[in-house]
Amino acid sequence: MKQFIVILGLVISVNHASAQFGNEYAIGIEINPNLVVPENKIDELNETQSEFNYSIGLVYSTSLNSRINLVTGINYTRISYSQKDYSTLFPSDFNPATGVPIIEKSWKEDFNDNYYLGIPLEVNIGVSQENKNLFLKLGYEYLFHAQSEINSVLFPCGVEDKLRVFELDNNNLHKLKFGLGYEIKTSSIFSLIIEPEFEYYVSKIHRDADLYSNSLVSFGINLKAMMNGSRSL
Repeated sequence: MKQFIVILGLVISVNHASAQFGNEYAIGIEINPNLVVPENKIDELNETQSEFNYSIGLVYSTSLNSRINLVTGINYTRISYSQKDYSTLFPSDFNPATGVPIIEKSWKEDFNDNYYLGIPLEVNIGVSQENKNLFLKLGYEYLFHAQSEINSVLFPCGVEDKLRVFELDNNNLHKLKFGLGYEIKTSSIFSLIIEPEFEYYVSKIHRDADLYSNSLVSFGINLKAMMNGSRSL
C-alpha cells in the first residue's frame, strides 16, 4: 500500500509540474500484444516456453516542451508462460543397470498464469525538432500482483497423468521499458501511435521458489489511440 501511495504521488507531482511547462496533453487507450521470454533456470533439467501475452490500459500524456512528453496511466497485464522440470521423479527415471538418471524420460509441466495492475512512468523524446512524430521511449512500470495460478501436469514415462492446481506467493514487479515510437496524426484531434518496445523485468515473479522464480523479458508492439487537447494558459 505504501508503494502504491508513493507511485501515485509521483504521478500527480509529474503531471502538476508538466502543466507549468507545456500546454498540450492527450488521453487514450492502448493495447500491447507481446512475447514473454522466461529465463531457463537449470539448463539440463529445465525447459521454458515463451508465450504471447497482452497488456491493455488507459493512457495520459502531457508535454514538457516541443520535444519531450511525459506519459502515465494504468495497465492490466497478463504474464503467462510454461516450463518443464526434468528432475528425476520416479524409479523408472533411473537406468536399472547403472543407476544413472535418464533425463527427459519423465517430467512435470507447469502452466504459469499471472495478472497485474501496473502504473507506468515514461518519457518520450523526439529525435529532432524537424521530425517530432518519431521519438525514443524510456520508461518504468510498477506492477501490483492481482491474481495467479499454476496448473501442473505430471508426465511419468511421457504419459500424461494428473493435474494439480496451486498458487505461489507472488512479488509485485518492477520493469524497465525501452522503445521507439511513431505518431500518425489522423486529424487535428486524434492520432495513432505505434511503439515497438523491449521490456526487462528487474524483479522475479515468485518469492521463495527457486524453480519458479524466473527472470523475464518481453518484446511487443504497443498500439495507442489518442485524443489530443490543449490547456488554456
